[in-house]
Amino acid sequence: EQLDVCDEIGLLIYEECMAAWLLGVGDESKLGDIDAMLNRFDSCQDAMIKRDRNQTSVVAWGLLNETFDTIVSKRARAFLPKARILDPSRLIFFSSGRFDNDDSTGSISNPYSDEWEKQWGYEGQTDTGKEKKWHFTPSVATGDFHTYPVAPLNEEETNALRFFGCDSKPAFLSEYGVGSLFDVIDEWQNFKMRGLREDLEDASWLKYQADSLEADWKKFGLEKVYPQAEMMRRESERLNADVRYRDFNSIRSNPQLCGYSLTGLLDHGMCGEGLWTMWRRFKPEMFDAVSDGWSPVRFCLFATPHAFRNEKAKFEAYLANEGLLKPGTYTADFSITCENGTVKTFSKVFEVKKDLFSNKIFSEEILM
Repeated sequence: EQLDVCDEIGLLIYEECMAAWLLGVGDESKLGDIDAMLNRFDSCQDAMIKRDRNQTSVVAWGLLNETFDTIVSKRARAFLPKARILDPSRLIFFSSGRFDNDDSTGSISNPYSDEWEKQWGYEGQTDTGKEKKWHFTPSVATGDFHTYPVAPLNEEETNALRFFGCDSKPAFLSEYGVGSLFDVIDEWQNFKMRGLREDLEDASWLKYQADSLEADWKKFGLEKVYPQAEMMRRESERLNADVRYRDFNSIRSNPQLCGYSLTGLLDHGMCGEGLWTMWRRFKPEMFDAVSDGWSPVRFCLFATPHAFRNEKAKFEAYLANEGLLKPGTYTADFSITCENGTVKTFSKVFEVKKDLFSNKIFSEEILM
């Protein structure tokens, strides 16, 4: 039914089989009957494709997620010919995040292809590529990666996102995002408002966490910082939106990123990683941050994080353009307000080319 709704509204779906992913996590010796488990991997993939291949919203299959170089990973490599018999027309991803770290295997198989194609990162290049480790990610040379650095990003980590893939083929940022505090109090109140039983698994767990938070709040005198725990949660969500807005600058300004899968839409799994709460409420300021981040035309702005008086601060602007601005010559005006109230204005003429998704427009060092 969910995919029927996606068909109706035009929402495109990348689909993985959760059961197959779980088989590839942890110690292989705990799998029990290995042959039976590997056959289950095949049957799970087979059933998923047969069940959903007629849904127009499904545009890509994924065989694994965050799976190291295990027997399950090898099984997924070998499953491609079977998948092509079931569905020759869709894009297939080998293993999201590429924790297997094998740059001899490509990350994708394009429609009507019967091989794992080396289209991203250092895949298929010389052995020198293995010496290059992507920053803050387990993947060494493959071009499909996940990353979760501590927020807010420092300058080194920001630059890692900005220039990721600058000396390689394009790369796919298939997981990245920053969460907020999980709002145990409000989530528990939603169960109460709907008159649901307290002994339900999710409800009882949330009630326990909400009661514990309130008790600790008083025990440690935290009301001196925020009078109510709810105020801390709201501030966390506001900061979350601000961090996501800033991260879009790095991601959208990088023309070598061929795609970005945002983590995550929802506070699933009793965590705070979503744009929405568990009860499908947009977190404060989040809608504006994300709609701005995905704008088809967007200035991505950067400034030196810290600069003292009489030091120079660097200001940069990139234009991200998803084909909305037609090729041609344009003018952009930038203004910087200094501490004494003076305004420095810069006018820049730049060219938009058909084959570029990101243009560097502005770069100035200004004495503070």
